Amino acid sequence: MNYIEWNNALAKYFFNEEKAEQEIRLFISKHDIVKIGKKNGIQEPDENIFLDYIKAMRRGLPGKKNNGNILEQSLYAYDKWKENPVKINGVKVDYPLYVAYLVLFVLPLTENNHIGTRTDAYYKPVNEFLKRFELPPLPTLNANFNWNALWQDLEEWSILKKNTEIGYFELHPFRNTNWVYVGKPLSQSIFPMHAIKQLPQFFETSGLVPGEEVSNNSFKQLLLVNGEKYLGLSSRILTALSDTENELGQSIISVVKRNYQEWIGNTDQYD
Repeated sequence: MNYIEWNNALAKYFFNEEKAEQEIRLFISKHDIVKIGKKNGIQEPDENIFLDYIKAMRRGLPGKKNNGNILEQSLYAYDKWKENPVKINGVKVDYPLYVAYLVLFVLPLTENNHIGTRTDAYYKPVNEFLKRFELPPLPTLNANFNWNALWQDLEEWSILKKNTEIGYFELHPFRNTNWVYVGKPLSQSIFPMHAIKQLPQFFETSGLVPGEEVSNNSFKQLLLVNGEKYLGLSSRILTALSDTENELGQSIISVVKRNYQEWIGNTDQYD
């Protein structure tokens, strides 16, 4: 599969009619990428499917010389998307052309289950991942050279253009200036999907019933007491929750609270 085919497949994995009016988080793992490749007709061993995705990212979008860095490539894909192309090299453009890059900015974190409290806790695992797969590095983001337009455009596209009919992406900005840029991918990866799937059982085991008024602090204490046992939360996530100044920990509480408010009492795992 080439870059556009992978981009369409990855975007469709997140945004589709089954996700109507649901908030979408770009949490994805190597295993998910392999499943997407198989669903799109790649009949190869798992590792080869993943490497096919890596090769597509290495080649990138047609027309861009891949001798710079990965951020430049993503900005090029964003610029091409804003030109409203119908097809590129004969392949139909169904989704924003930069989604595969946003996935790549999140994937190294889910691969390592990495949660940190310093800004460089993002760059180190990402650039190690990029180097391992011979992909261009990610430069340090700054006010003049950053990816904000991509994340903001995805939010506007899913809400304003698609009317949340295939799900919606929403930014949750952090106040801390250290998280202005890296907070975006970190917020997508900090709370693993396996934990979200277990939330119905977690709510019941914690003695909650639907419709109660539960404070953020109460959710925090329940997560600290039962999060490791019932949700499989790592020590790094629990550390983030313990720190009242850590906005990533507050982001986890918000995710859990939103899911609780939608909970109707069933204990089946979320899909």
